[in-house]
Amino acid sequence: MTNLHFGILVVLICLGNLASASFSNEGTEFYVGFMDNDYGDGRDMYLYMTTGSNTPAEVTVTAPKQDTNFRKTAQVARGQSVRVSIPANFKATGSQVESKGIHVMSTQPISLYGLNQEQGSGDAFTAIPVTGLGSKYSAITWSNQGQILVVSTQDRTEVTVKLPGRANNAITYNGVTHTGYAVFTVTMSRYQTLHLQSDDLTATQIEANSAIAVFSGSKKVQIEGTMTSDHLVQQLTPYDAWGKEFLISAPPNSQKYKMKIVSQDRHPNIGRVYISGEAASGTFVTEFYTFVRDYQSNVLRRVWSDSPIQVALFTQSMDSSTNMIDASMVLVPPVYQYRSRYTFTTLGQTAAEMSSHMTIYVANVTTNAGTLRMDGQPMNMSFTRMSSTNYYVSTMPVSPGAHEIYSTDPLTNFYGIMSGFHASSNGNYYVTYPAGMNVAKNTLGCSPFVGQNIVAGNQVDEDCDGRVDEEIKNNIDDDGDGKVDEDLSLPPRANGNWGSWGSWEACSVTCENGTKSRRRQCNSPEPTNGGLACPTDVQGDTDTVPCSLQRCPECDPAAAVSCTSKPNTVCSANRFCECEPGYRDTTGLGQCVKRKIGDTCVLSTDCNTVVGNSRCVEGRCVCSVGYKPGPDNTACVQLTVGDACTSTDQCDVVMDHVTCGTGNTCQCNLGYIATSGQLQCRKRVVGDSCSTDGDCSTAVTGTTCSTSTRRCTCAIGYRPSTDSTSCLARPLNDPCQSTGECSAILPANSSECRDNGGNKRCLCSDSHREFNSTQCRRAQINDTCETPRSTTMCTDPIPFSECSDSRCVCKAGYMASADRASCTKRAVGSPCSTNNDCQAAVVDSLCSDGTCSCKQGYKYISTESACRKRQMDDACSIPEDCSASVASSTCSNGKCACISGYVQESKSKCRIIHIDDNCTVNADCSAVSGEAECKAQGTKNMCKCKDGYYPSDYKLLACAQRQVGDKNCDKPADCSQVIPHSTCYNNECVCVAGYRSTLDGKGCRNTLENWEIALIAAACAFVCFAILCFLLGWCGRKRIRRRHSMKQFTGAWHSSIEDLRVSSAASDSTFNKEDMKSWPADGMTERERVETMSNPVYETSEIKPSDVGLEF
Repeated sequence: MTNLHFGILVVLICLGNLASASFSNEGTEFYVGFMDNDYGDGRDMYLYMTTGSNTPAEVTVTAPKQDTNFRKTAQVARGQSVRVSIPANFKATGSQVESKGIHVMSTQPISLYGLNQEQGSGDAFTAIPVTGLGSKYSAITWSNQGQILVVSTQDRTEVTVKLPGRANNAITYNGVTHTGYAVFTVTMSRYQTLHLQSDDLTATQIEANSAIAVFSGSKKVQIEGTMTSDHLVQQLTPYDAWGKEFLISAPPNSQKYKMKIVSQDRHPNIGRVYISGEAASGTFVTEFYTFVRDYQSNVLRRVWSDSPIQVALFTQSMDSSTNMIDASMVLVPPVYQYRSRYTFTTLGQTAAEMSSHMTIYVANVTTNAGTLRMDGQPMNMSFTRMSSTNYYVSTMPVSPGAHEIYSTDPLTNFYGIMSGFHASSNGNYYVTYPAGMNVAKNTLGCSPFVGQNIVAGNQVDEDCDGRVDEEIKNNIDDDGDGKVDEDLSLPPRANGNWGSWGSWEACSVTCENGTKSRRRQCNSPEPTNGGLACPTDVQGDTDTVPCSLQRCPECDPAAAVSCTSKPNTVCSANRFCECEPGYRDTTGLGQCVKRKIGDTCVLSTDCNTVVGNSRCVEGRCVCSVGYKPGPDNTACVQLTVGDACTSTDQCDVVMDHVTCGTGNTCQCNLGYIATSGQLQCRKRVVGDSCSTDGDCSTAVTGTTCSTSTRRCTCAIGYRPSTDSTSCLARPLNDPCQSTGECSAILPANSSECRDNGGNKRCLCSDSHREFNSTQCRRAQINDTCETPRSTTMCTDPIPFSECSDSRCVCKAGYMASADRASCTKRAVGSPCSTNNDCQAAVVDSLCSDGTCSCKQGYKYISTESACRKRQMDDACSIPEDCSASVASSTCSNGKCACISGYVQESKSKCRIIHIDDNCTVNADCSAVSGEAECKAQGTKNMCKCKDGYYPSDYKLLACAQRQVGDKNCDKPADCSQVIPHSTCYNNECVCVAGYRSTLDGKGCRNTLENWEIALIAAACAFVCFAILCFLLGWCGRKRIRRRHSMKQFTGAWHSSIEDLRVSSAASDSTFNKEDMKSWPADGMTERERVETMSNPVYETSEIKPSDVGLEF
């Protein structure tokens, strides 16, 4: 946030009126400048301006020597504040002479203020016009980082600097260090500035042989406080504007301040200084005495002395919450320079930028403080009186912008100090500067005025009492000196008002309807002492109404009644004898004489018929623009160079290349010179007379004004053309002695003087090649080169190039620009011939069809100048853009995506979809071998094996059909969907009652298989055969064992048959598992036993008689 607090210190004295702008801060021409300001961040300076004139001021701001192109104009109306920015590089620096003077011209008196600001450092000054400048000054600065700035207003100004005798004020100027009591002189031209820097430069005398503007202060200092430091500046008043009586007090919002007082001379015991409220007074006993006081309150004090002095106040830097104001400097004018009216502006344009206050100090009055007005309104303020004095003080807020403060009593003069506090996150600064002042000459050596023609408000002390304009013309002794109306002030301020209408003027025609007018003046009263102009209404100053008059004719052309009795007249269409064009009636009776310049007229033909190049303006014959009256006003002759003028239009209408310049005379423009007879200006040529380099170089490029001959001369490296209208550059291959002689060869620094076959000649440098006789061009690709000098011949002028085969070529990975002046790094899309052209610049690229491209499956990353493998979701055009870098991917809808049956695992991998992965349609599960489909699982769709199938491997990549005996079912459909006549029992697929498993476990059946029937039949046949064999004795001749009986054989037979029955029953799914518990233990599990019984193994063997107990 920016808070800029402004205040005005105003002191009112019952003294003479100092309202005239001729010797005050208000004026029409100013010379100003800006001193160095530390901690710079390149901020522009500002000029603020306003006017009290009823006619708008046309203001022009220029810096003729610093920047001829710098020109700013502004129109300033009464009550308006206008700000003009000044470039930051216009600040003066160091101890040197520069061309940084700023010239301000105005068509009406204005008040002008300067603001020099940088980050956390700033101060302001009140500008003094040319009419208030002098030739002798004394500087006031703080004790360190002191600065002085002198602005010259005339050419050949001799400025003498006299240092006081102190140890800390050494100045090094032009290579010479000047110390105490040193005196040195500097010659300056108009608009030049002299900037001096040291420590304490207080009491340094500056004296010149013509009027100069002088500023002093400090670059950036800390005054007593511990927290901040700031820039200090004030424009000084000359010696003859100093005084002996001053009023001081703390500026608004400040708590602590110091006072410095400087005397004019080194003479000891020049006088004493007295300060109210102090027991002792000070005596000036040394040269350039500096009198310092330190105050910590806003008590009003009176300072007076025996001789003229200069007083300045310095606010203390911020040190705590009790003193939050930064350092600043303000010049205090003497009492006799106070005014009764000020037109001023705050240094801000909005309320957010500025918060303003005004502190008013009234002296030697008791009741007339009520005469004060701000912008025409009474200033209702409560005043506090200082003990035992007639001094009063009060404070009030003031809005931002331009204001007028004045007293209705012309003998009530006062003084104002503006103050402003700028606070922001970038740093604070506090500025103080006078709202205005008079700069009238003091009364030293005056003599009383003798005579009665006293001019009111002339700021002259006619009665030599140290005060000016202290009487009102009222035949009363207003100042109590026993004299009446001897030192008159201006009359009281009064706004203008219209007077009575005058008589009606004659009708505009004689015989026909016309108009007549009457006029009035703004004189009842007329604006005085800064009063406002008459109010504008519908009529203004002229009232016009219709009229009709009748007049008898004097002639009749149709009746041949002429005007021969009246020479130089003709019979007009309205039958009156009127003067011929170019003549005027001197008597109103038809006595016509030839018109001259200055005679009355109605039309321009009244003038130019007899006086060439004339016209009628505002009822008078005047010479046309560009002409002037001849000796007897009977002719208009052309203006010539040197004739008086008021505007350039008067000169350039008849002459070319001319302007109304210094001294208000027609002058040839810079670069031109008057022809014989001064009737025209022609362009200068080599050999013409000159004063400055600009006289020559503006007309002929490459010329300067010779200091010895004062003639335009071609610069070194150039020679005149045959007609002397130009300077031709020394061509290549010309003999030379130094490189400077070749400097005219373009472009700059492209040539050098070096040996060429034993003779030195102007040749192009290694980094350039010959373009034509006067120009070199920078080396290009394909230019010739020499390998040992490749750096200077190729690499330096063309980065990323090299010398190869005696030619400058771009390095690998680079290519020549269209103009062959540079090598640019190749990128995808660049032309190429080989893969190396691309790969040297872009990783993983190749040259395809003459253009650098990324490899298949790669894409270009411009920020990395490289190709990288495409990843999922990258842009693509064809499937190969993706599949070349990511397996099982393709280009879908312009982006890389996994093919059907695959899912993205990362940016660079697609994997096959597994069981339990998310899916959208059945095709998404097609990569799972076997029977899988996309099924809804709660809120999601997932790949699952179809009913009757189950995941068959640990990777969940296959679905296998369930079989009888599988123990992974949850519900009957898990089995019956693929195994008819089966169900899920205890998570195991089994055949339903009446059915049994097929041999491969993939079905349930209720009948024997053909092979089973055949097997049983074969077994039965074999058994029958064996029995018969034994019974009939076919199968052996041995005797039946005695230990076996037929009964046993028969039992064995029956046992075999039972085994076959049980084996068959075991294959039936309806067998009772409880029956298995009674089976003999044979070391087999139930599962193994069932599997064995479900898949019986039939064995046969030869039955011997001995096996059944038979013996033959």
